[in-house]
Amino acid sequence: MFRLILRNTKNLRPVFLMLALTLSGCAGGPFKAADKQATVYIYRSPGGVPGPYPKTLFIDGKAVGSLVSDGYFRVQLDQGEHVFATPAANKAELTLYLAKGVTYYVSQEIIPARPPFVLINRVKESIGKPYIAQGRRLY
Repeated sequence: MFRLILRNTKNLRPVFLMLALTLSGCAGGPFKAADKQATVYIYRSPGGVPGPYPKTLFIDGKAVGSLVSDGYFRVQLDQGEHVFATPAANKAELTLYLAKGVTYYVSQEIIPARPPFVLINRVKESIGKPYIAQGRRLY
């Protein structure tokens, strides 16, 4: 029985080799995604407008998600210029030039007013990282 299993796996060796090479590349080989792209954490700090007030965030004109109070999500983006926008009364926009392999933090704040308006800002790691550590990952 064991000999039969070994004989049948002989034909599968190339498949196992390809699988092993693929998985080793995913595990952090020299071509990690973080080296090819920038990482952006986008968060909404607690407070602001009471209750959930999700506002869709667009990156380069494409909807990527909605943030709620104390929530965040992470996106991987190619190097280059990107526009972060939220459709609000004040049409909040932020344009960033991202470098590959660098981590960025972007805050979205909802200011109570009638109608509420939105601020989108790049923040330092020392400000953004604590919010990410304590916030709820949404995506």
